Parts: sequence; structure tokens; C-alpha cells
Amino acid sequence: MLNLVWWVLGCRTPSVDWNLAFENDPEQVVLDLREVVDPIERLSIVESLQRDFPGQTSVLCSALDSSAEEYCLERNKRPHLWMPLKELVKESDEPLQNADDSTDTEQTELNDDTLKQNVDSMNHLVDSECATVSCSIQKALPLAYRGQIEMVSRICYLGTATESHECLFATAEKVVSERGVLKYDTAVEICLLAESFSGNCQNHLLQQLAKKAPDADTTSNWETIVEAHRALETTWGWRDQEMKTSLQHRLWSEALGVSYAGADKIVGNPLDIVPVEYHCHVYSAAAWRLFQLEEPSKNGLQEWVEVLQEHLGQRSSKSESFDQQRKFRAASNLWKGELQRSDDVVIPYLSTSHRLQGKDEATEITLAVLESVARHPPVQRMILEQGLLDERIEVQRTAQRLLDQQPASDN
Repeated sequence: MLNLVWWVLGCRTPSVDWNLAFENDPEQVVLDLREVVDPIERLSIVESLQRDFPGQTSVLCSALDSSAEEYCLERNKRPHLWMPLKELVKESDEPLQNADDSTDTEQTELNDDTLKQNVDSMNHLVDSECATVSCSIQKALPLAYRGQIEMVSRICYLGTATESHECLFATAEKVVSERGVLKYDTAVEICLLAESFSGNCQNHLLQQLAKKAPDADTTSNWETIVEAHRALETTWGWRDQEMKTSLQHRLWSEALGVSYAGADKIVGNPLDIVPVEYHCHVYSAAAWRLFQLEEPSKNGLQEWVEVLQEHLGQRSSKSESFDQQRKFRAASNLWKGELQRSDDVVIPYLSTSHRLQGKDEATEITLAVLESVARHPPVQRMILEQGLLDERIEVQRTAQRLLDQQPASDN
């Protein structure tokens, strides 16, 4: 029986070396996969190739049934799937960087206890009639909507920790994607079960909520994001105050990044709605969008600060809307865990990075301009160098940090 289950998990047709075939001609592999009659076997072949060729196999998803194709495409975007798991590690002096959300993990290898657990889980695979992550997610979702978290955990108990945790991760994310704040607390509980993926899972829930932010250049009440903020309060307030504060900042950081990504012009409408505590994220997102619309080399640091201040002083009367074409990508992480002073206030920067927070609006806008300039190639080092001459210590330190991380070839 065990050999049979392992065959179901691997499902590589004995006569085909799928790895070699994919290396030689991915398009032909798509055609060959369509000749595999059993959809479970076809899916298992694709998932095996995804493990061996992480992030390179999206072309294969078209060979799957529609119910599995969506998950297949999403899987190619989730680097944590092929990163080592924390709970399976031996101690190592060389931590790795998680490409999805800049979360540190360590080099891992399976131990005997884990292998025994995997053998035990095979019985569950047979009982549930699911040998793949995609199948398990489909079975787990109705249970998650009803709040039956223990049953979700059982359905997602698959052959390896990676598969089990990914099933929980994807189920939680889908719950919030489809039900929003109404099921946020349930999704949080499911994420907590995902162990190694739990941190990334919680952040992905915020990404789903943040997508509801209106465009920044419209008259909007931001009620969907305010409701998400309240959901974080009620879900985390009793559980972990520090986590609650961190996630609320990240929610507004993400939401404002999405909001300004849909703006045709830079205006300050969100400043009239967003709580003052989170105006720092308005400045970050507005500066980021500014340099998507303008060439940074046109002005120096102080001139850009004045330009951004002028834009943020303006208001648009355009009716509330959501730009369906907007695409917000988290900013590159230029915060490498620097030594902090006791009076430093560090906030999220456009979702996955961080920056220092200033003590007043002018300093905040200056820091936002510097952070944005450093992430728009070719980087204008002259603007960053001007920050070194500023009398404000936060500006000096930010400019130095960003300069230290720029390639010498940038002008």
C-alpha cells in the first residue's frame, strides 16, 4: 500500500523522463501532458516538475484542468514552496533569505522522525482521496468557510510538511480573497497551523484585504480598509498587541501602495481619510508613484520634496473608482536589519521593506523621496548624496544606508 501511495504522489510515467523532456523542450512537454488521461497523474507530474524547476514551469499549467490551472499558476509565484522549512533544519551558520517576503530560513534536511510522520500521513491521503495539494485545497475550502478549522487541518495533512503547510497557506488566502474581513479571523487560525509558512501566510492575507483600496486620486471613504483595520484589532488585540500593531501598519502600507498604483496623478486625497498615524505610508506610496510618472534626474532632493508637497496639497474630485489594471509590486528590500538606536521608529516600507520614520511631515516626505529614488534605476546617486548634507540625522542615516547598497556603476 505504501508503495502505491508513493506512486500516486510521484506519478511519473515510467517510460518518460519528464525532467529531461522539460529541459529539452517545455512546449513539447505540454503536448505530452495533454495525452496523459488521468488528471491526477497529470497534476502530479506538473507538481513534481515544479519542485525540480521552481518558478520556471508556468507554461505547464495550461495542460491541467481549469480547477487545477489557477493553483498551478499561483504556485509558480510562491518561492516559499521550494525554500527549506525551519522545523526540519539542522543548525547552520548560513541562513537563507526567503524570496517571497524576506523572511529568514535555514538550510534543512529531513530527519528520521519526519519521515516516520510522512509514512503515518499516507493513510490519511488514501482516506481523503486527495494525493495533491490542489485537490486538498478544494476539499478544505467549504470546511474553512464553516469555521471547521480542525477538519481543514486534517484535509491538509499531506505527505510532506511543505505540502501540508502550503495547503493551509493557500486555503487561508483563498478564504480571505473570497470572503474578506468576514472570515479573516478564521484565516488567521489556519495560517497559524502552517508553521514555517505562517508569517508569509499572515502577510498574504493582508495583501488580499489591501486589494480593496480605492484609487488615490478619487473621492473615497476607504471603508473596506477601515473594516480590515478593525478586523486586525479584534483578531490580534487579545492575542498579540505587538503583532497587531505591526500588521496594521503593514495593511496601510500595502493598501496605499495599491491605491497610488491606480492613480493617474499624485494628489493628497488619502490624507483626508487615512488616520494620521498612517500618513507615513501615504508619503511612501505617493513618492513611489511620483517617480513612475516623473524622471528623477529632473530635480535635486529639495526640489523633489517641494514638488511632492505641492502635489499632496492638491485634491481630486474624481468619483470613487478602482483601476482594474493597476499592479502594485512590493518594493525591493533595502533594509538589511541595521543596528537601531533607542529612539528610532521603524515602519514598513511599501509592504516588504522598512524605513525610518521622521518626526514631522517635511522629514517624512524627504525620507520617502530618498527611499523611492534608490529603487528607480538608473539610481541618481547625486540625490542620495544630497541627503548626506541634511542636518536631520534620520535623513543622513537613510541617505548613507541607501548609498551603501547601490552598485558602484549607478550614476
